[in-house]
Amino acid sequence: MQYLQSQTTNSNPASASSPLDNIKQIYPAAPTANSLMKFEEVPVSYYTGIPDIKIPLAGIPTSDSKIAMNVSLNYHPLNAKPLEKSGEEGLGWSLFAGGTITKTIRGSADDRNFEGVEQRVGILYDEYNYAGAHTNYTRKYLDELAVGGVYHTDQYKRLLFDALFFSRYDTEYDLYQYNFMGYTGRFIIKKSSDNNLYVKKLDKNNLKIAIGSTNPNNALEVASFVILDEYGNSFTFDVLERTQRSSISNKIGYYDSYQTNLKDSGESTTAFHLSKIANTSNTELVKLEYYPPSEIQYTDHSNISRNKLASEDVNTLPVATTFDSQMPASSETNTITNNTFVRSLKEIEIPGKGKINFTYLQGREDSNYGLPQQLQKLDKVKVFDASGKLLETHQLSYSYFTYNLAGVNVPNKTLSLSKVTKLDSSSNKEYDYVLDYTSNPQDRKLGIDSWGWFNCPRPNANPLLAKYVSPDCINVNILKSMKLPSGGLRTFDFRTNTYSSDHLGAPITNFDDNIENWTYSDVNNVTLQSTFFDSATYSLGKILQNKILVLESGEILSNADNIGFLFLEKLNLNHELVQSYGLIGTNSEINLEGGYFYRIKFTWTNSNDQGTALVNYSFKTKNPVQKQWLNGGGIRINAISYYDNPNDATAQKKVTFSYHKFADSGKSSGALVFPKPLLTYQYGYSNKFVSGCGGMSIGFCQYPYANEFAIYSSQSFLPVQKTQGSDVGYQNITVSETDKGRTEYSYTSPIDKPNPDSHYINFELPPFLPVDNYDYKRGLLTKDEKKDNTNVSLYKKDTEYTIYDSRILTGLNISYISSPYSEYLYAGHFNSYENYYAGCIQDQGLNAFCDNRTNVSSMMRILPVEEIIGRANPTHSETIEYFNGKTLKTVEDITYNTRDYPIKQKATFADNTTSETTSSYAHEKNDQRLINANIIGIPLQTITKKDNVVVSNVETKYDSPLNLFPSSVVSTDLQNVISTEVTYDQYDSKGNLQQYATKDGISTVIIWGYNKTLPIAKIVGITLSEIPEAIITAVVNSSNADAVNPANESALINDLVTFRKAIEAVPRRTPQIITYTHDLLIGVTSITPPSGIRENYIYDSAGRLEKVINMDGKVLKEMKYNYKN
Repeated sequence: MQYLQSQTTNSNPASASSPLDNIKQIYPAAPTANSLMKFEEVPVSYYTGIPDIKIPLAGIPTSDSKIAMNVSLNYHPLNAKPLEKSGEEGLGWSLFAGGTITKTIRGSADDRNFEGVEQRVGILYDEYNYAGAHTNYTRKYLDELAVGGVYHTDQYKRLLFDALFFSRYDTEYDLYQYNFMGYTGRFIIKKSSDNNLYVKKLDKNNLKIAIGSTNPNNALEVASFVILDEYGNSFTFDVLERTQRSSISNKIGYYDSYQTNLKDSGESTTAFHLSKIANTSNTELVKLEYYPPSEIQYTDHSNISRNKLASEDVNTLPVATTFDSQMPASSETNTITNNTFVRSLKEIEIPGKGKINFTYLQGREDSNYGLPQQLQKLDKVKVFDASGKLLETHQLSYSYFTYNLAGVNVPNKTLSLSKVTKLDSSSNKEYDYVLDYTSNPQDRKLGIDSWGWFNCPRPNANPLLAKYVSPDCINVNILKSMKLPSGGLRTFDFRTNTYSSDHLGAPITNFDDNIENWTYSDVNNVTLQSTFFDSATYSLGKILQNKILVLESGEILSNADNIGFLFLEKLNLNHELVQSYGLIGTNSEINLEGGYFYRIKFTWTNSNDQGTALVNYSFKTKNPVQKQWLNGGGIRINAISYYDNPNDATAQKKVTFSYHKFADSGKSSGALVFPKPLLTYQYGYSNKFVSGCGGMSIGFCQYPYANEFAIYSSQSFLPVQKTQGSDVGYQNITVSETDKGRTEYSYTSPIDKPNPDSHYINFELPPFLPVDNYDYKRGLLTKDEKKDNTNVSLYKKDTEYTIYDSRILTGLNISYISSPYSEYLYAGHFNSYENYYAGCIQDQGLNAFCDNRTNVSSMMRILPVEEIIGRANPTHSETIEYFNGKTLKTVEDITYNTRDYPIKQKATFADNTTSETTSSYAHEKNDQRLINANIIGIPLQTITKKDNVVVSNVETKYDSPLNLFPSSVVSTDLQNVISTEVTYDQYDSKGNLQQYATKDGISTVIIWGYNKTLPIAKIVGITLSEIPEAIITAVVNSSNADAVNPANESALINDLVTFRKAIEAVPRRTPQIITYTHDLLIGVTSITPPSGIRENYIYDSAGRLEKVINMDGKVLKEMKYNYKN
């Protein structure tokens, strides 16, 4: 197993132990095995319990060993939640190929001055470039806030007033997120005082992100990005996806008021796809092509409802009915419609090597998309060689998840990937992956828990309120097994996450929310009929011990005029009334005290007819043994089993994962990464409404109103941003394999790295700010210990980290100072800040529409929106190995530079000997050319010490003004004598090394063929200028012909023989010559050493090395393959 660090990728630079190491990599060694694939154990991120499940599809090497173009289908349970929208590969699956930068619009678009038909001034329209009537001063405000306090000028007051009450100004930067080639991260776009856009990264890494171009018609709208990795390779993102967004919201009052609001947000770029990868010499390594835009449509729904907790009286009822449309609504719904013009990947070309082609089928049946007939699904992935010959095809097959959600009348349908079949070049089946998912065998009614996963609500439950976690239902439609190409089977046991600590790291002491800690009685169905003169009752009998009454549902028929009432009455042993409770809504739980009688009472206040009430109830009692954890936050892997045959009853191997605390096995080591989703809260509301005074009075009067409200939402009020893909992180994990002992892992988690939440955040009431993300300092492996079956320690390692962070302001959250307890509803009466100031501040006369008559700023709650940029580096570790009764301890210390590269690594071993390596990079060497090109991740100088004595001092020079490639390697001996170990004399236009010389002056020439992608000859003892250009051209052209048609390989071999003879005939030279031939996508096919005795390498149809034969056809070596799961 390997641990996957789910944070931003930062490649680990290797030290240059030998100056020829990089050269050796360009010569193909004799292959021993080029396997079809590796059926390795599934890697798991133990901290989150999420396994890395993937199906490899294709891989073509590029000419840069650091850039690998591998295409795979990856499965992540977080993408398989019930309401997630399936992509083109099926629910939970994603195609990993290329990369994308996505844009999330926060507030309104930064680069727009209008959204649809309404003016929305983007945050980039500041005083430096916009002379309109509504300059956006948010950037200026944030800049002042970052260095100290802000004095509220009239500019700022206008900004705050108009942003809050008219949504006229955008006050948050849009968020950009990237995912490509193993790199992930976030950034925003800001603007300098000279009106140039620039990228501000929100992650600590060494990528260099620049704006490539902007829209010719709008200089503030980015049209492309260019990202440089730490080796100077460039990644261009200029294939755009556009989205049109509109919304409709409806508000329904308690007294039949109805309001509809339509909003057109216009069209914006929401994605930038990777189109090209190039090296430092701007040679294209990879080209990506996309299909023309194809429109898809989907909607996002949200709704809230409110309950008044107090009935209206004679004083409040007239106000409530008159101002029904201005009061908090009984229900609100919001539907956002997105029309996105997607750009599906069509082809990946690795120049001179081959192509990977993607084809799609149009037409699907997904129920959570509009226009499903326009949706696409990935059909085939084909691999071609450089000549255009088809090598293999991967065919995807699909089915659909179909299920019914409580409260939804229409069945839900979502695309599901069922099989991936590999076909050879003749379209014959080679093997397939067959996928199976957890079903809902009892066809249980399904709901959605507060985290967005399936649950099984109680009978008659209100789906908006029944948000508890159901361990038995949470894994419906989650991947259960995968049949492998070897014929074996891999099964996955996913179960609910558990936690015994909250997001503040505090231990949880009340576990009543764990549904497994309770036993429910059968549901009782009661019908009560009452008249004006005769109330109806239903006795619950005497309750002997404390228990909880669960009101599954309660409904009064024909009660639009609120003339029927339900109560729960508590009676003493003499049947005298002790207490009466009003039963409002459904899914209510009421604690019943033992030793009393209880009854349900129904009264009907209409004398003209009879009323009917329907009540469904049950009891729940606490189990004698309580589980000391709560369920929630999605799922984790509990076991992965490997079967040699799908029909085997016993697994050949089983790996289990335990997440209990090491110190207390009765509790989970899980802790919430973010606060528990907030779907409901209560608040006291009071306000003064304005209307005509009535009667003989002239003007407007204020009418006070107060009540208590409970609010319920279909989605959490708390916005969170996950970077490790889970709501729960585990501190202790034990990984066990049958008969092979176990390994215990400890990680940093919210238990020891809690959220130091800002003082202004109340997680139970608005305003709801984004929750700070501290993932960078969690999930860090601090200890792992391996033990055998007898609990004897074999190995132990402790690791310490240095953690640092900083904060950056990315926006302002502006709300009314008294919200939600009161709201100011009449800013629209003044239409602008200037009018409000004139009518309410300058003019102190009576005006019922005014709110604050002293300072507009005092009306506002102004909170900064921040992002944390953090990093953790391992700086100290102690490793202990137990061997034959001996304890061997190694201590390692690492020091980093400001770019998080290790500049000093020191190891102290059990015998007190030491090894120390010091590395210098471009910044330490002050090499501005490399810094400008972002070639900053390569150690330029490495000094090695043994017991404080220098044993090696090697430096790679980049002195050529013609390119950014190494020019030489020099070393310094113990007497500080500097000598040149190797010089890199010449490169071709693609950056391939053509000639180098070692310190003894011997020159070596490399001839590159196959369109300058692979070496076909290595000649030691000659210079490139001594070789006639004509013979090089002839053999290179022959290799290019072999690249187009492998049948030309025999001609190439003959031409290489001719080439060899021509080189050997060069006067005054006795060169040593090695020649090579290749299959571009498989490997080397022949090597002829200086002796001239050639070895040929034969591969089977699956691309595996089958045998090695000599020039006479005699078999020298033969391979057989037996794969284990």
